[in-house]
Amino acid sequence: MANLYPEKLITIITTSMLEERLVRVFHERGTSGYTIVPARGAGSRGEQTGMDFDANILVKVVLPADRMDPVLGDLKRLIGQGHHLTIYVGDVAVIRPEKFTKPFGA
Repeated sequence: MANLYPEKLITIITTSMLEERLVRVFHERGTSGYTIVPARGAGSRGEQTGMDFDANILVKVVLPADRMDPVLGDLKRLIGQGHHLTIYVGDVAVIRPEKFTKPFGA
C-alpha cells in the first residue's frame, strides 16, 4: 500500500459571483491550487438549478493544516459581509504531499 500523508480539504458551495474573490484568497494565502466546478441542487435556500444568471459553484482546496485557519478566517469575513457560503472542512490523505506545499503560480 502507498504511503499516505494527512492534509485538509476545504469544500465551499457559493455563488459564481464570488469566484474571483475566492481565487484571490487562495493566492494570497499560499494554497497550491483549487478546483472549481458548476454546482446545482437544493437546500435551505430552495432549489438551485444552475440555469440562473448567478449560478452556484463548488470549490475544493487541499492544503496543509497549518495554512487552513487563515483561509477560513477570510471565508468567515465574506460571510460577515453578507455573502452566502456553505463550507465543509475534512481530513484527506494524499500520496504526494509536496503537491500541496508550493503556492500556485510560484
